[in-house]
Amino acid sequence: YGGLANKPWISCLGNHDYGGWMFNHGWPQQIGYSFVNKNWILPGRYYSKVMYHDGFTVEYFIIDSNAWDAKDGDIDPEHNICSRKHNHAGANCAAAGGPSSILTCKSWFWSTYGVQKTWLKTKLATSRADWQVVVTHFPCEADAGYWRMLHQ
Repeated sequence: YGGLANKPWISCLGNHDYGGWMFNHGWPQQIGYSFVNKNWILPGRYYSKVMYHDGFTVEYFIIDSNAWDAKDGDIDPEHNICSRKHNHAGANCAAAGGPSSILTCKSWFWSTYGVQKTWLKTKLATSRADWQVVVTHFPCEADAGYWRMLHQ
């Protein structure tokens, strides 16, 4: 990676970090890697990180927006992290703080997304950084009304 090898990589979970069509493949390991590699910044599903630059600061707010890929188990199996087709019947991430089953998958993603939105609004209001940047996996158009409200 050349000159990028010693730079921090501020990371955001995407649907493929959960397993693409599944919700239980690899995301806790990516978070855990933050604790053994100082340049891999992903200490949780959502978090903020202040970066200091010459003359200004930037606070990054990373949000897990994968709720937009969390649907009922039988809907759109090729674009559904909670799909019955691709998750095995006993899929469970409760030990890592994730969904306990395919049946709870969609509600888990959506309820935690709601928690993150409340957290973000509070954090933005109290940020002292010169710049604030929100990082998500899914584009802003997925929740356009919310992002528009934050901008105002």
